[in-house]
Amino acid sequence: MNAPLWTIPNLISLFRLACAPFLVLSGLSESAIPFFAILSLMLASDALDGFLARLLRQTSVLGAKFDSYGDYATYMAVALGAWLQWPERIEREAPFILLAIAVFILPAAVSIVKFKRFASYHTWFTKVSALLMSFGIFALLVFDLSWPFYVAVAARTPPRLASSARREGSRRAVETLRRSAVPYPPRGSAAPRSPA
Repeated sequence: MNAPLWTIPNLISLFRLACAPFLVLSGLSESAIPFFAILSLMLASDALDGFLARLLRQTSVLGAKFDSYGDYATYMAVALGAWLQWPERIEREAPFILLAIAVFILPAAVSIVKFKRFASYHTWFTKVSALLMSFGIFALLVFDLSWPFYVAVAARTPPRLASSARREGSRRAVETLRRSAVPYPPRGSAAPRSPA
């Protein structure tokens, strides 16, 4: 049976997706207030959709996908909108911003290429790192403080790489076991003798 589409958590995730183009366009405004207002709504909706899904028992695979799509749309829209609003600051921090985007998008791209499906991470680590990243983004854009953003990027990077390495290591281990396994003899034949 298919999960219902129009649940409250799904609508909140879809709201976040719908806000993304407006966040980018708000970067063209002379005032930063629209940018921060839309970004705050998007981040609040990100925290709210998962909580409500669990509270209302409306969790679903589709809802998790909507949430992940909303996350990707938020981070891309933040980068583009901030670049339009504060081009010098964003260009100055470009290496860390590009690293943050790569760390966020690379696992999804690898998942699509290798497994033909979109990666969706919903762990406590991703929740904490998203909170750190939100704080880092606000510190950078509101107060021009770089170090909280650097900490957020550094905290997010190693576990993502470690998780990719674990998956790759598990795949290699299975392949090694498969190649080294001795095939069973066909039924009715004598079992192989061990060397004396």
